[in-house]
Amino acid sequence: MAVIGVVTLELRIEQAHSLKEKRHVVKSLKERLRRKFNVSVAEIDDMDLHNSAVLGVAIVSPSRPFAEKVLQAV
Repeated sequence: MAVIGVVTLELRIEQAHSLKEKRHVVKSLKERLRRKFNVSVAEIDDMDLHNSAVLGVAIVSPSRPFAEKVLQAV
């Protein structure tokens, strides 16, 4: 049976002084997480704030221990 693991990351982006700067940081982070850990990533909250972001990260795995290991590494 497949296991779905989910984690929420709340980020403070102090160096971002506009939504454009924030989007650049968030996009880069999402791409790196996808590439390195093979997970799904989406910005799920604080989209209107320029200095914070909330990301949802999910993985589908054949085992719970593997899903937990990957999400802890994220």
